[in-house]
Amino acid sequence: ECTDAKLSAAKAASHAGVESWDTESVAAWLVLRGLPAEVVREAREADVDGATLLELTHEGWAELGVASKVAQAKIRAAVRRADHHAG
Repeated sequence: ECTDAKLSAAKAASHAGVESWDTESVAAWLVLRGLPAEVVREAREADVDGATLLELTHEGWAELGVASKVAQAKIRAAVRRADHHAG
C-alpha cells in the first residue's frame, strides 16, 4: 500500500544519502520508480535499507523478483543518481 505520506517520505529521503534510507524509504522509492508491488513487498520482507540497496548484486535483485539484468542495471543507475544528487 502506497500512501501520499509514504511518497512524501520517499521524496524527502531522495534528498538524503541513499545509505541513510530506512526500509520504508527504500520501499517508497521503489514504488516511485514503478517497480511491481511484488518486488516492493520482497524488499520490505528482506528488510532492504539504503545501505543494502547500494550493495545489491544481480543475485540480490533476482531474489527480490527482478530477474532481468537490464532492469537491474537501470535500477542501479537510478540508485547511483539518487545517491549522487544527495551529495
